[in-house]
Amino acid sequence: RDKLEVGFTVPDLKYLHKGGRLSRSKYWVAKLADMKPVIAFDDGKMEVAKTVRGHENAVIESFEYVYERTGKPDSFNAYIMHAKNIDSANLLKDYIVDEVKPKSHNLSIDDLGMTIVTHTGPGCIGICLDTHYKFLK
Repeated sequence: RDKLEVGFTVPDLKYLHKGGRLSRSKYWVAKLADMKPVIAFDDGKMEVAKTVRGHENAVIESFEYVYERTGKPDSFNAYIMHAKNIDSANLLKDYIVDEVKPKSHNLSIDDLGMTIVTHTGPGCIGICLDTHYKFLK
């Protein structure tokens, strides 16, 4: 089954709070506990899929979430997008290559567009997993 899933996370909740997408109380609790959201699209709406501690864990968990939602395919295309956060993008790329070890894959790292960065701030990192891999075979 062909499927496309997108997930992302932010290293700092300040921009979500300032933009009115996160209440003051949730912002402070999450900041004190170093909680980071894994945000995904569900039926066209952005929703917090998971909450984990630490930015690196959130980066890995964002991939794991979309990987699981696509049925853990052997072959896929992964598009890693970042907003001035190449270190996290490379961390995610290395995780996919070294830990997941797909049979065939295409990986690309690119900059995020300003529309999303306006709301999330710098450091946002996203993963788009495409299992429409007919051209990979």
